Amino acid sequence: MFIYLSKKIAIPNGVKLKCVSWNSEQGWIACGGDNGLLKDPKSKMAPASSNLSMNQTLEGHNGSVMVVNWNENYRKLTTSDQYGLIIVWMLHKGMWFEEMINNRNKSVVRDMKWTADGQKICIVYEDGAVIVGSVDGNRLWGKELSLQLALVEWSPDGRLILFCTVQGECHIYDCNGNAVSKLPLYCMEGCSGTANIVGIDWYDGLDGSTDPNAPTLALGLDNGRVQLMRGETDEKAVLIDTGLRATRISWNTSGQVSAPTKRGKLPMMEAVIWRVLAGELREASMVQFYSHTGQHLRTLRVPGSGINALSWEGGGLRIALAVDSYIYFANIRPDYKWGYFGSTLVYAFNKPDRAEHCVMFWDTKSNDRYAKYVKKLINIRACGEYCVLSTKGEEAGQYILILCNAIGSPVDSKYIETEPTFMTMTQYHVIVASEEVVYIFRGMEPEEPILSNGFLCEFSDLQIRAVLLDDVMRTPDHPDKDYFLDFETKSLRDTRHILSNIGINDAYQFIEDNSHPRLWRILAEYALEQLDFTIADKAFVRCADYQGIQFVKRLQLLDDKAKQHAEVAAYFKRFDEAETIYRDIDRMDLAIEMRMRLGDWFKVMELNSNSSRMSIIDINGVLTFFDLQVEKLAGSGASDDSLLLLAWNKIGDYYSDRQKWNKAVAYYAQAKNTERLVECFYVLEDYTGLENLINTLPDAHPLLCNIGRKFMSVGLCEHAVIAFQKGADIKAAIDCCVLLNQWDQAVELAEKNDFGQIEAVLSKYANYLLEKQKPLQAVELYRKAQHHTEAAKLLSKMATEAAALKVQPLRTKKLYVLAAMEVERFRKKALNVDVMMTHDSTYTSKTMAAQTLDGLMTLDQASSSSGDTNMENAWHGAEAFHFWLLAHRQLYDGDFDGARRTSLLLQEFEDVLDPVDIHSFIALASFYSKYYGKCSKAFIKLESSSAIPSEKQEQFAELAISIFTKHPPQDPSSKGGRKGKEAKGGHHGKIAQTVCVASGKEVSGESMMRCKHCKHVMINTELRGSNFCPLCHGGISESLGGMGGEGGPGSLYPLPIYEDTGLE
Repeated sequence: MFIYLSKKIAIPNGVKLKCVSWNSEQGWIACGGDNGLLKDPKSKMAPASSNLSMNQTLEGHNGSVMVVNWNENYRKLTTSDQYGLIIVWMLHKGMWFEEMINNRNKSVVRDMKWTADGQKICIVYEDGAVIVGSVDGNRLWGKELSLQLALVEWSPDGRLILFCTVQGECHIYDCNGNAVSKLPLYCMEGCSGTANIVGIDWYDGLDGSTDPNAPTLALGLDNGRVQLMRGETDEKAVLIDTGLRATRISWNTSGQVSAPTKRGKLPMMEAVIWRVLAGELREASMVQFYSHTGQHLRTLRVPGSGINALSWEGGGLRIALAVDSYIYFANIRPDYKWGYFGSTLVYAFNKPDRAEHCVMFWDTKSNDRYAKYVKKLINIRACGEYCVLSTKGEEAGQYILILCNAIGSPVDSKYIETEPTFMTMTQYHVIVASEEVVYIFRGMEPEEPILSNGFLCEFSDLQIRAVLLDDVMRTPDHPDKDYFLDFETKSLRDTRHILSNIGINDAYQFIEDNSHPRLWRILAEYALEQLDFTIADKAFVRCADYQGIQFVKRLQLLDDKAKQHAEVAAYFKRFDEAETIYRDIDRMDLAIEMRMRLGDWFKVMELNSNSSRMSIIDINGVLTFFDLQVEKLAGSGASDDSLLLLAWNKIGDYYSDRQKWNKAVAYYAQAKNTERLVECFYVLEDYTGLENLINTLPDAHPLLCNIGRKFMSVGLCEHAVIAFQKGADIKAAIDCCVLLNQWDQAVELAEKNDFGQIEAVLSKYANYLLEKQKPLQAVELYRKAQHHTEAAKLLSKMATEAAALKVQPLRTKKLYVLAAMEVERFRKKALNVDVMMTHDSTYTSKTMAAQTLDGLMTLDQASSSSGDTNMENAWHGAEAFHFWLLAHRQLYDGDFDGARRTSLLLQEFEDVLDPVDIHSFIALASFYSKYYGKCSKAFIKLESSSAIPSEKQEQFAELAISIFTKHPPQDPSSKGGRKGKEAKGGHHGKIAQTVCVASGKEVSGESMMRCKHCKHVMINTELRGSNFCPLCHGGISESLGGMGGEGGPGSLYPLPIYEDTGLE
């Protein structure tokens, strides 16, 4: 941190100043003094300037102006003089006018302060009177305190008011004037005698802080003691003993977010010290600066007999001091945390909403910015291609060095125990040192100074680069390249002057006396421009430029000065000038060659088209054009065409590198570069273009498989398969179908091309789905692949698991139905002989018999190998849960006879349903239908069942006694009113032919129908107009008994099968 006096402004007539206040928002400076002096100059806000853009004297006070205070939010100025007159000034059309006047005429105003939001003002008088008013002039409240008041301060939130007395006490009141407590003065401990409070300042915190626990309340005594507190109740205040006789204290302001001084809230102590020099007592004035931790930063000595007042500028980079009849301005150069390496400026600043430092990495060439947030940052240093950040660790005494690249990404880090108070960096080393080490460097003879406010970034090749960090920190999120300044050394400037005004030989001698590689390089470049190859060669040798030496040798081999000038122009990157020279000497080939070396293929195309035609004058003097393209094609082959193709491809590469794919496609199409067209169409998602490319490529071309993979990556299976097939990669086509779940097509491709690995693929994918708990998707997979037995096994397993839960019988039934339908599909596929005969005229009866036998063996093998009885009796489980649901429906509908009749059928399904549930329901249905004999038999079954606990058996026995003591265990005789015949036992395996699935009645002689899907029968009258099978929900298309009815078209999985099942 560096502080220096920059300007002094004299007050007219030598009037001594009493107070000064700097408006941090608009830049106005109000100063008051004797004889009612009140001036309001406005300072330019540039940190390096203290010029006044306006100077107005405000007339209204007769006595000495003692207090001036700004309300920055409402642009008001409040002043008071020695007679107690208070004036509120307002700005109107660029001039200040009186808005309000108040005079209590009883006492002198000692101090007045506005709240942070500018809504209220508190005025304190010497006799203890306190007045609090609003910004519009209304008096809110007043109070007479039995105190001799000296100073006043608001808390940042406006809830508390601190009153300081001339006796050295500080009292805390609330915003309504009620006493709260007394502020303890810890700085007085161990101090004899009394001391007066000379300053109190409470930082409002509007712009945040680097440390959320940093002190904000500063209180100073005239004995040099300072107390910094985190609030009015802080018991661990930071105590400072300056050893001076203090007169003022103030935090720095927070007008900008950028400067760390305002973020760190530098408290400033203005003090007067007495010294004994040469036996005389002499007074010296100085301003001392401290950090919020109490660390002494700098001392500024000020001329004059004493400092009467001071105030901070809004940016925190200047202070104004009222000394005698002068205003002194002092500039402050903060110790910014920053570094410069390569073309990257890295600097740290703070944001109001973040406690961490924001470290900005600014690439000054591309103008890209990368912000990183770092906790407990200490310092930044940079060199070469990296910078290093030093931070405090989480543990005490632990420090971290973080090496970062140009975009702020950490490259390496190291923990150290030495506090990095001082740090520097080379291309290969980082050196840190604590305060215990001191290094001394020998200086060199300086050149004449250059006035600048910039911070040095880089010094290389006799050129200095500096940055105006003060300006950068004003808008740290949006820096400007204009903030960089470049300065040349005297030797560099002199060399340029000698070359331009004297001569090359004198310049050679000057550089010989002041040798430096940069100077030799300038001389070599100047000699090249003059085609003085001797001097150029010597200069390149002295600056060790091997490429330059070789370039001079090549130039000497050229026999034409025009060519030499063109090559020199190209060397200095003046390519248009070089091209013009080549055109003038009619060497278009050299111009094209130069543009090709540069990669400027647009120019290559232009030059090639121009060189293809030339103008000639025939013998008759007529101007004609002759197409050289034809001659070249005839004489040397398609050399121009080859060049044009190369140019088109390179231009296409140019646009594709910049992701301008549409333009790249146009040039690749002209060059017929199919490989690059594939990539461009894919990026553009132009799948029609990709599809068209398939037709243009020959069979088995390598790009076809690449196109297929690209179609596959976006889910376009059909186009991918076409590409793979044309590319002769059947396996890739099948893998694509498998990956995109197109199993029908995968199986078709495998069968058509005799691909024998489809079974393994199906099995692998099905196992994957099962591991992911997706059994229904596995079933769908097997169905699409026409692996009906595997689908049936999975469905049967799911149904068995659902049956064990006893929660959703309808869902369980539907799972059994789905499993049975898969079995039926397998049977139909295995025994489908009639279809083969229809489509194959050579199909004989012998072939039919062999095929039938083979199908039966396949069916038998599948049934025996599966170990699942559902393959043999596919509908057994579905029948069980169908009749179970039917019986319950009949019971709840009040059809007790039907429920009893259907429940008796459940005895055939004890391998599927729980026997206890079956006989419990038979007993219940028989009881309600008054068939006590069958009810008794059901109770006997329950009481004798080994699956029922003894306690439960006793309960069944007690219930049976209570029933059969009232009703004898006898069934009623057959009554004419009861309809339908009862199905008798012994139907195992024959229920489909003997029992109506609509009612549970035994079928004998009634007009009935048979479902074409599940092959179960049903009585026509029991259907009640329905055209769907009650068991499988398939359409009914076949009738028995002369009454049939055509069912719906039906399908393997009709829509109703999924209703209310939870199956998806």
